[in-house]
Amino acid sequence: MSTITIGSVNCRGLSETVKRIDKFTKYKDLYDIIILVDTHSTSEKEKQWLHEWGYVGKFSSFSSKSRGVAVLFRNTFEFKIHGETIDLSGNFVILDITIQDYRITLAAIYGPNNDEPAFFDNIKNKISHFGNSSIVVVGDWNVVQDYEMDTLYYRNENNPQSKAKIHEVMHDLDLLDIWRLQHPFEKRYSWRGPNRKQSRLDYFMITSDIEAFIKKLVENNLPSVHQEREGLELELKVIREKNVKGIITRAKARWQVEGEKGSNYFCNLEKKHYTEKIIPKLILEDESEIMDPCIIRNEQKQFYKKLYTSSNPLLLETHRSTFLQHDNPFITKPIEEEVESCEGPLSVQECLSSLKHMKNSKSPGIDGFTVEFYKFLYDRKI
Repeated sequence: MSTITIGSVNCRGLSETVKRIDKFTKYKDLYDIIILVDTHSTSEKEKQWLHEWGYVGKFSSFSSKSRGVAVLFRNTFEFKIHGETIDLSGNFVILDITIQDYRITLAAIYGPNNDEPAFFDNIKNKISHFGNSSIVVVGDWNVVQDYEMDTLYYRNENNPQSKAKIHEVMHDLDLLDIWRLQHPFEKRYSWRGPNRKQSRLDYFMITSDIEAFIKKLVENNLPSVHQEREGLELELKVIREKNVKGIITRAKARWQVEGEKGSNYFCNLEKKHYTEKIIPKLILEDESEIMDPCIIRNEQKQFYKKLYTSSNPLLLETHRSTFLQHDNPFITKPIEEEVESCEGPLSVQECLSSLKHMKNSKSPGIDGFTVEFYKFLYDRKI
C-alpha cells in the first residue's frame, strides 16, 4: 500500500537562495508534506518561495534572521484546507485539512527557546478551536520530554514549566509521542550542541485514533552540507496512486504521439485525475469502515453482483419457451397491412411527427445540431 509521507526538518535558515533551492528539490523527492521550521522567511519573500516550491504552501514568517515555519504540499495527493491559523511571530501554522476524505488538524510549530508555558497553552487553544478529533502536531518543540532517554551530557533540566505544560496539553488533546511508543528503549537525538551535548527536541505528536494509520516513523540521519537539524518523517496509510512514474510515462507518451509535448502540466493533470478516482474508504452496511484497496474492490464486486442478480426470477426457462412458441394464443400478431406499413422508407409526415415529440435543447445526432434547428428547417429542401 502506498503512503502519504510527512517530513519535519529544522533548516537553520533558508534565506540563502542556493541552499533553499537545493532543499526544496531534495524534499520534493522525499515527502508529500514537508514541515520546515527555523526558515528565516519574511512575508515579502513568501510568494517567491512558493513559486520556487511550485505548489501549495503556508508560511508563518518573522524575519530573515530568525524563526519561521512553513508547511509545503506536493500535488501527489488530494487535499483541501478548510481553515488556517497563522502566527505573526513565526512560531506556528495550524491547518484544518482533509487529506483524501480524512479530516485532521495539522499543526507545525517552532517552540520558543525560553521557558514559556503560555506558548503551548495557546497552541492547545488554537488546535481545539477547529474541533477535529484527529490531530497531528509536528516540529521543533525546543523542550526535552524525558531527560533520561532524550538527552546526552546534560547537566541541568531546561524549561521545566514548558515541559509540565506540554504534558498537560498532551493529556488534554489525547496526544501520543509516536516515535517513543515505537522505540521505547532507543536513544536518538535531533540536536547536537557544544561539549557533545545532544537532545531530542523534534517530535511528532498524534492522537490515538491516528496511531493505527502510522506505517513507520523514522529519524532521518542523512548527512547535510548545510548541517540542518536531523528530520523526522512520518508515513501514513492513506490510499493514493501506486506508481506515479507509470502515470507520468503514459502521459508523456500519449502527448508525444498526438503531437503535443508531455509537459509538467499534463503530467500533474493526469495525477490529479487519478487521485479523484480513488475510493480511500468504504462504509459497509454494518457501519464498519474498510480502507484496504483489495477489500474495497471485492466489496464493490459483491455489491454489483448482488444488485444485478435476481434472487426470485419471475421468468423461468419454461415460461420463456411457452412465451416464444409459434402458436402462443396470448400474443397478438400484426395483420398483413400492418406488416406492410412497417416496410419501406419513412415518410416526411412520420419524421415530422417524431420531430415534434422531441424535447428542445437536445442534439439527436452526432453532428451537434439541436432539435430546434431541425424543426425550423424541416420543410425546406437542402
